[in-house]
Amino acid sequence: VLVLEAAYYDTGDLALARHGVSLRSRTGDGAPTWTLKLSMPSEGGALSRREVSFDGPVGNVPTAAADAVTAIRRHRSLRRVATLHTARVTSQL
Repeated sequence: VLVLEAAYYDTGDLALARHGVSLRSRTGDGAPTWTLKLSMPSEGGALSRREVSFDGPVGNVPTAAADAVTAIRRHRSLRRVATLHTARVTSQL
């Protein structure tokens, strides 16, 4: 069982979410600490996203990640807006 904690960051008015972008830090699975997910155009209405990973300590948005969303957030700062706690059970098929 993997116990995961994902913290999502956005502006106070959720500008990233309104643009289909998410920025999160996650602990518990050994994966990259920070992930930025960007909406991409796709055919047929399917959701298509590009993921970019960043290293950095949990709690402090890496400068490169904050810079990547400057056009959306403008002068607004990024802050934690949600935290998810998940227990993931893996099975071999």
